[in-house]
Amino acid sequence: MVTRNDRLHALVNGGTGLVVEVNGERRVAFADGAGLRWVEPSQLADVDTGRSMTVHKRQGQGQYRSQYLRRGVPFRVRPPA
Repeated sequence: MVTRNDRLHALVNGGTGLVVEVNGERRVAFADGAGLRWVEPSQLADVDTGRSMTVHKRQGQGQYRSQYLRRGVPFRVRPPA
């Protein structure tokens, strides 16, 4: 979760990403209106890691959709082109 606005990467406080391995390298996927935006983990300065998030942490962030991940159910993220 982003803990401070990051104008360089167009990330806002409270924004969340998902760390995935792409071609043997870790990347962070952030959803935006156009799809997924990929960022190298080393480029992220003000972030906090975690497994889940409370509604309180997302306060002020509008959500049209949410995802519920269950153990044992595959979750797929399309890698960058």
